[in-house]
Amino acid sequence: MNSQFWRSNRRRILSASAAALFCCALFTAPSGAFDPIINPNKVVRISEFANSQAAQLLLVVLNSSFLALTEVPPTWETLRSETLEERDEILRASVIGTFDMIFTSDREAVDDLFDQGLLQGFFPVFSEEIVLVGPVSSGDAAGIGAAGVMGRIFREGTHFFSLITNEWSLKAEYALWEASGIEDPGLNKNYVQSSRDDVTAMFQAGDEGAFLLVGEGSYAAYLNAQSSSPVLEKVAGTGVYRKSYVCLVKNSGYRKDRARIAAKLASWLMSDEAGIVVDSFDIAGVTPFRRTPLFAEKRSGGAP
Repeated sequence: MNSQFWRSNRRRILSASAAALFCCALFTAPSGAFDPIINPNKVVRISEFANSQAAQLLLVVLNSSFLALTEVPPTWETLRSETLEERDEILRASVIGTFDMIFTSDREAVDDLFDQGLLQGFFPVFSEEIVLVGPVSSGDAAGIGAAGVMGRIFREGTHFFSLITNEWSLKAEYALWEASGIEDPGLNKNYVQSSRDDVTAMFQAGDEGAFLLVGEGSYAAYLNAQSSSPVLEKVAGTGVYRKSYVCLVKNSGYRKDRARIAAKLASWLMSDEAGIVVDSFDIAGVTPFRRTPLFAEKRSGGAP
């Protein structure tokens, strides 16, 4: 991050980071999770990685709603990972049965675990659309859609940030370049590959008048972090959806209590009550997540 950008956005970035850390703390250390009186064999261990900050907060809300509606005590602990190396450690730990549940939007990792016979099953809990975001009053997308705007960005040499660490944004980006007939977007001298997270990238995009593709939940988090009128707006949807999955890890016999609690939570996440929580979840006036049409993807590997 260059020093000028950091100085001009320091307060906003620190504010957004503090909010993210608060969400992480809520999700990582729920009340009672580390109480020494609780039998550790009954503490459900949850791994969480490759989800947006907004998705992490929604998972907190879902877990809290589950506790409020059931008699299951808040006896779980969650480990989040930020890097691919940490993710790989979690996957290896799942092989030896360290975790009972996994929340992630990394579909490739989910399929790998399932194909190795390590999951009892998995299903998507919710999804958020990848949206094209750009400067306020940057032009009407009606009639041309996201692909048309992407073509216009290329032809006019407009700034565009490609978020290379977000697999879902890249999936949408590649599809849109193809749909707009652009073979090499790098020919636009203002095409920039960025490894920043979605929200930080939006702050910089606002300063530089750039477009970018992000999850709608991340866009809502950006709006929520603003202290004044936002300089970016949602230009168009892409029809590409980032899905967050819950996975039940196969449990050995000595973890039956943990497996039973994890199964109750998974069952509740498939309920109509959970769907209402997802569909009504609001950040800065935006309801970015949807749950209803997802269960056709549910896969089961049989009993643990």
